[in-house]
Amino acid sequence: MTDTAATAAGFGYTGMAGDMSAETFIGKRLYVSEADVDTTAPMNEVDADWDDVGEISDLVIGADGQVKAVLVDIGGFLGMGEKSVAVAKDQLDVIRDGDSENDYFIVFKADRAALENAPAFEWVNG
Repeated sequence: MTDTAATAAGFGYTGMAGDMSAETFIGKRLYVSEADVDTTAPMNEVDADWDDVGEISDLVIGADGQVKAVLVDIGGFLGMGEKSVAVAKDQLDVIRDGDSENDYFIVFKADRAALENAPAFEWVNG
């Protein structure tokens, strides 16, 4: 099958610079920072001003195939009292880990209270 035929049949996407897999997000810690974050240079460790608020558990993908939100499990202790909060993907800064080419730090510009007070995400069955 030629590249053109494969693309026409729905196959053959080639990854581009800036593309990321779901693995980049799912299972990663989410940090919040009230200050702007420099996304241009890799970092080797978590910035001392970042607050670890939870773990990214899932992505919400719309019918159009676009990522609509990133779900973060926050609060609670040992899984008790935890809730999932939806954060807009375009509000997250993704910073390459300087120690690992395929690892990232994910930071949301906010404070811990903003996420803790956000409404819990719920799937609508319809």
